Amino acid sequence: MNLRVHQREILFIIMKKEKKPTRKKDRREGIAFVFSREVDETEKLDAETIARLDKAIELYREGKIKYFFVSGGTFREHMTRPIAEPMEEYLIEKGVSQNDIQKEISSSDTATNILFGYLHILKKFGPEKFRTDEDIPATEEELQEAFRNISAEHDIYWVSSEFHMGRIKKLLKANNLLAEGQQFASPEDFKTPKGLSAKIVELIAGTLLKIEPDGKGKITSFLRNKNRK
Repeated sequence: MNLRVHQREILFIIMKKEKKPTRKKDRREGIAFVFSREVDETEKLDAETIARLDKAIELYREGKIKYFFVSGGTFREHMTRPIAEPMEEYLIEKGVSQNDIQKEISSSDTATNILFGYLHILKKFGPEKFRTDEDIPATEEELQEAFRNISAEHDIYWVSSEFHMGRIKKLLKANNLLAEGQQFASPEDFKTPKGLSAKIVELIAGTLLKIEPDGKGKITSFLRNKNRK
């Protein structure tokens, strides 16, 4: 009788142990890559850029990300500084540590946001040989592979307006940068472009992506540099 009880107790312990869920390996801290939109004549951030930043802050407060990456240069004639700088200031005002913010200040459109931005991410989170202020000594294929490895170790959130996400995904895919571990987050507002000029920009940009999918062709380069500061 005692032996039977003992056997049942052992069986119960084994079953209990088998039902215990296996803990997944903890992921490293997430990164929110926030795309800029516009500034007005006084260089104040527009409502759409602020909404994107607020979405990233929401991810931060939910514990999904630790680092912020803001992207945008001086792409209007009236601008005296890169748009990434007031974006950084906004995050700091909201309580984000400056040490957790990276910024890219050379881009002028979505394609260069991504292409310049991913190099900065490599220099921050990539292998040791990439963590340099100098040009990275690697082929494009090595850079892309290193970026995909970062995406496997970090949750990278691409943060922008919902209507903008289609272009972002196409550019990532065309440049071999779309990988597991990447996610897309948008604010509730700005599901569609607001205003005629914004709609025209999206139409033109979408058309160009059909001609030059990676955003690095002669047409997009000409338009990018025309009337730029």
